[in-house]
Amino acid sequence: MNHFRHKHVLRLLAVCSNEKSPLLVLELMEIGDLLNYLRKSRKLQPSDSQALRLQDLFAMCEDVARGCSYLEEMRFVHRDLACRYCLVSARDCENRVVKIGDFGLARDVYKDDYYHK
Repeated sequence: MNHFRHKHVLRLLAVCSNEKSPLLVLELMEIGDLLNYLRKSRKLQPSDSQALRLQDLFAMCEDVARGCSYLEEMRFVHRDLACRYCLVSARDCENRVVKIGDFGLARDVYKDDYYHK
């Protein structure tokens, strides 16, 4: 995960080791996970300035797709992609970026493949 550098993939900033377990320092995504963001947004009235429109949903889907495309270029598969593992940076559409996170099940798909090009 530390070699991933893409706008739509959560960045690992540091790893700290202590006696109990390693600690990961990740970039801050202020809004939190996409699942809770969508649930909270569902309660907003259409007239609310922070209500999601169809084009906002498409833009978030595109962010995730771009992140997946990058991971594929890096020969990795997430293997557990879900809204709860995607993180949102901001509520306003100008600053909102969705990033893929939680790479606990990710693996290099070609690591043990003898037949890839």
